[in-house]
Amino acid sequence: RKIELVDAREIFANGGGIHCITQQQPRVCDRDVPGRPQTARPGGGRARR
Repeated sequence: RKIELVDAREIFANGGGIHCITQQQPRVCDRDVPGRPQTARPGGGRARR
């Protein structure tokens, strides 16, 4: 991995913090991971019964 330094003063000035924006992570579908079986359902979540 490559570490990038960013100027976060604008985030802090608007009342935010790095800990706030790093809590959210995009969902990775199985189809996006090479070699992984495709089990994710369209729209996410569980199958309806």
